[in-house]
Amino acid sequence: MKIIYKIITVIVLLASFASCDNKLESNDYYMADRAAFIQFQQNEDNFLIKEDIENVYDVKVKITGMQDNDATYAVTIDPASTAVEGVDFDIAGLSSSISAGNLFDAIQVTGYYDAASLEGKSLILNIESNDVHIGVINKFELTLMKFCPIEADFTGTYVISKVSGGLDGFFGFTPIWGDGTQVDITVGDTETERAFSASYYPALGSFAASDLKFSLICGNTIMSEHLSSVSCDGGVTPLGVAPSTTGNATYSFDDDTTFNIIFTENQLGACGEVAVTTEYMFTKM
Repeated sequence: MKIIYKIITVIVLLASFASCDNKLESNDYYMADRAAFIQFQQNEDNFLIKEDIENVYDVKVKITGMQDNDATYAVTIDPASTAVEGVDFDIAGLSSSISAGNLFDAIQVTGYYDAASLEGKSLILNIESNDVHIGVINKFELTLMKFCPIEADFTGTYVISKVSGGLDGFFGFTPIWGDGTQVDITVGDTETERAFSASYYPALGSFAASDLKFSLICGNTIMSEHLSSVSCDGGVTPLGVAPSTTGNATYSFDDDTTFNIIFTENQLGACGEVAVTTEYMFTKM
């Protein structure tokens, strides 16, 4: 019989450099002996493309350390990108420079609503320079997603129940987040994202709650990929969820009383079980 173990995950917090001013001041003496590195300010972000406005996103580039001369750099579009230049986006400033004494620069990406998709298309950028070292954040992924206004809140306490799906075999179609479980839904990192916490397979053991997210994109509820802290092999292949491969559930823009989410359960095929399509209903209390 399979035994489900908890994975102990160690999270390492990385301290990030922050500055209130783009210009170096005299009290920044501590940077004088540091080698200069240029990199993107972050690894990834979402770009919500809205209708009837100019959609411009600033890709931030920064220098850490003291630079006595102007630092020229170039940004290239990675061939792994699924967004197409001239169709999904245009980009300005692929070759630029950061003046001596300055810390930041930005490259502007313009996104086009008509070409944007619900699932999102990725623009992957790389950074190069002959003047300074390249920092660890040398790749940036921007996901371009179509945005539609959400008229209801889609936040608060909901009761969730399984509609269909579930893993066979050892799991016996056990509901992944239980049946009749109460969850509190909050706004996520963007205005279209929602977040909640739930424990995986509560009927099979007491497992720590996992933070889960989904998006409300132009009438479609789209689950975000998440690997849990639960596995059948001591952590090698964790159980998790991913966006549906068979079609998304829908929601009403102005009514958050109830909505469904369709997603892929166990997308990695853990525990000797194949991935399945599962649907849950969320009912507001």
